[in-house]
Amino acid sequence: MTVLTSTGRPPTPPADACVEELPAEYIVHLAVPGYAVRDLDVEVFDHVVTVRGDRSRGDLGGFRMRDRLEERLELPADADAGRLTATYLREELQLHAPRFEGGAPPPHKVAIQRPFAVNADASGV
Repeated sequence: MTVLTSTGRPPTPPADACVEELPAEYIVHLAVPGYAVRDLDVEVFDHVVTVRGDRSRGDLGGFRMRDRLEERLELPADADAGRLTATYLREELQLHAPRFEGGAPPPHKVAIQRPFAVNADASGV
């Protein structure tokens, strides 16, 4: 069975990323050479993970060199984006996305509201 994202497309990782699909989780290996942990930021919104990096490489003749990194990855539909974790080791960022048991998010009940309304047809007599 092919893994799809919540939008129905197959996940497309960044070019320099490798995705491991394990029974309990997905692990995304993203190379971030030259970036330290303090230079990186990971954000997840609506099943899309954004990795940003910003670093400066010192002054060169009065100019300050800056490098910016931004990578986006849409997680598969069976990944629990709310429990995503990130680890950094030797210029590699690893994103760990646990999978839902049974391959889908657990169902949740939705309360049915009954707003108070006045019946204009009732005569009251």
